[in-house]
Amino acid sequence: MATIVAPVLTHPLQDARPEAICIGNSRLAVGALRALSDVGLRVPEDIVVATFYDITALDAYSPSLITAVQPAYDIGRRGAQRLFERIAGLNAPPTDIILPSALNLRPLTRPAAIDIAVAAR
Repeated sequence: MATIVAPVLTHPLQDARPEAICIGNSRLAVGALRALSDVGLRVPEDIVVATFYDITALDAYSPSLITAVQPAYDIGRRGAQRLFERIAGLNAPPTDIILPSALNLRPLTRPAAIDIAVAAR
């Protein structure tokens, strides 16, 4: 991961380092934290890390991460329901299914991190 993160954050042509990065899942976020540390960046003081798929183990992890909490069980249940309907020959038109989500803002020490997280809501 450091081989990907380091060139992006330390490239001489880059005008400004990003204030935050969003990682696709918590496992990758842990690797990104290690890579950010390897290039001398502190989370959340220097850069904020946000991720999807909240896991309770992150509550005890330092530094704190912002996570988007998604209803995984309901996503799977609704997807399977639609699949079974198609298998049964019920060809209903595509629809948007909106499920509730939340943002876990674990204790953050950088005020800008909270501003970034609130703007993402």
